Amino acid sequence: MKDITNPSSIGVSTPHDTVHHIITKGPPVTARPRRLHPKSHDAVKAEFEFLLSQGIIRPSKSPWSSPLHVVPKQDSTVRPVGDYRRLNSVTEFDSYPIPHLHDFAHALHGKTIFSKLDIFKAFHQIPIAEQDIPKTAVTTPWGLYEYTRLCFGLVNAPQTFMRFMHEVLHGLPFCYVYLDDILCFSESHEEHKGHLRTIFERLQAHGLKLNISKCEFGVPELTFLGHLVTSQGLKPLPEKVDAVLQYKLPETIAALRKFLGLLNFYRRFVPKAAEHQCLLHSFLKGSKGKRDNRRIDWTPQAVAAFEKCKQTLAETTLLCHPAPSAPLALHVDASDFAIGGALHQSNTEKKFSQHCITWHTQASDAPCTC
Repeated sequence: MKDITNPSSIGVSTPHDTVHHIITKGPPVTARPRRLHPKSHDAVKAEFEFLLSQGIIRPSKSPWSSPLHVVPKQDSTVRPVGDYRRLNSVTEFDSYPIPHLHDFAHALHGKTIFSKLDIFKAFHQIPIAEQDIPKTAVTTPWGLYEYTRLCFGLVNAPQTFMRFMHEVLHGLPFCYVYLDDILCFSESHEEHKGHLRTIFERLQAHGLKLNISKCEFGVPELTFLGHLVTSQGLKPLPEKVDAVLQYKLPETIAALRKFLGLLNFYRRFVPKAAEHQCLLHSFLKGSKGKRDNRRIDWTPQAVAAFEKCKQTLAETTLLCHPAPSAPLALHVDASDFAIGGALHQSNTEKKFSQHCITWHTQASDAPCTC
């Protein structure tokens, strides 16, 4: 399968029929070029030259233009993208569903071997409809360029790629795909080899390649979509938990929103999450959005609630993979300011034993007095 593991080039002759359309209303939108920071200028220009050499972009004479935006990546490199907010505002929305991040665990009961696959330059594998290419034009300090292939920032890009990947892997119950990430799961090594072979054949038939540096093959546990996946269940990633534990007391509403965002990614792992966060959410009432820099007047009770939220995340345990035929038990609780529930399932290996599948809590409309 060297064809899918040798990403020396992106490849612009993709053997599939999927095309991305940009259906707009009104006249073209335009923008002035933005100046780049000297530290990122050379890296951004080098990336554009690479995309030009691969046929992913081409020089443009389009009446449309969007400004260039530089996104820092985790590996300290940068990703240049178009700031397509104005284009997106006049683009007809594609309602194709994107899977929920937490849905991948429903089929993992009894699976012991896992692989994680990452598609190389995933979006660039989808061509843009010829008549819509000019709409992607990006204005840069060194000229105007338009994308011939799907790119980040377009409002319907995830929907187009998700629809494509569902077509590629349709009918394969041993894998789960979320955009360019694929999880393969099996009950034995021998079975896993066959599953991987089938996936590789599907990818090859559609001209897709793997980013080997981001793949893992045939392991008993791995990280996937922000979770540690094992044969027993799911856990929060230790580094994400540490980031929450090290979080300093937020001084502004914006900083508090960021903290709650980190915390709530793992909300279903935490019992009574709404109750513990009640006082913190009270600070957000009347908030002016993500950039609300009003300072917070912390009370001793609110500080204690902040620390309690961190502590409860640190104490989270495993959420088990649901067994298809085991009995379920719903445990519920309520107070004056929150309601909650925990879905448990009988442990088929131990009598009179249950394990938790998920927690759910929600604040009520009553004022928080905790």
